[in-house]
Amino acid sequence: MRSLSELTGQNLVWKVQPGSASIPDQAQHSFVLFMDDEPVVQAQMIWRRLDFYDVIMEAGEGTYEVHMDLAVPERHSVVNKAGVNESAAVFQLASESIVTATGWITTASRRKLAWAPTHELGYEYVIFAPGGPRLITLAAAASISVGGNSGQMTLAPEMAGDAELAPLVALGFALANEQVVLLHRDTNAPPDLPIPEGMPKNLGDVLRLLSDASREPRSPSS
Repeated sequence: MRSLSELTGQNLVWKVQPGSASIPDQAQHSFVLFMDDEPVVQAQMIWRRLDFYDVIMEAGEGTYEVHMDLAVPERHSVVNKAGVNESAAVFQLASESIVTATGWITTASRRKLAWAPTHELGYEYVIFAPGGPRLITLAAAASISVGGNSGQMTLAPEMAGDAELAPLVALGFALANEQVVLLHRDTNAPPDLPIPEGMPKNLGDVLRLLSDASREPRSPSS
C-alpha cells in the first residue's frame, strides 16, 4: 500500500471490486484506490441499514476505521487509527436535502473543516476549511454506473505534509459513499408523513436523480 501523502496531485479513482454491484440492506463491499493503473489503497465497507456503516481503509500510513451510527438522525461518525484510542476525527451532520448532505469535521488537532457537495443533486463532495480552497475532493464510487466522475478523488498538493490526511480521506470516503445509497433511510417503508415532491422513495429514484445531475455542470467549491 502507498501512503496517501505520496498521492497528492495524482489521478486517483476508487473502484468497486467485482461482485460488489448490489446494495442490500446488510453487506460487505471491497474497494481499491487506483493511481492510473496501480492499486495503491484498499478499503472494506460493512453495513446494516438503519444501524451502522463501517469502513476499514488500509494505506501506507496505517489502518483507519470509520464507524457511522445510522440508528440516530445525527449519524454520528468517528474515525480511529487502529491501535490508537483517541479518535482522529469526528463528523457532525449539519443539513440534508434530497440526496446530498453537509456537515462539519473536527480533527484531533481541533481543526474544524466543512464537508459539502459540489452540486445540489450530485455525489461529489469536498472537504475544506471555511473560506479556504478544496483540500480533498471525492466522488462516491457508485457500483452502478450513473455517469459523471464516479470514484474520482483529488488530494490538494498542500495536503502532502498533513498528518491528518489519511483519517480525513477515510472519513470523507465513508460519508460520500453512505450518502449516495441512503442507508440511513428506510426507503421501502411507507412514510409517516407525505413524501415531499422530488424526494427519492427508493434506490432507483436516487440513481435517476444522480444520473440527471451528472449531465449538468457542477458548481464551484465554496
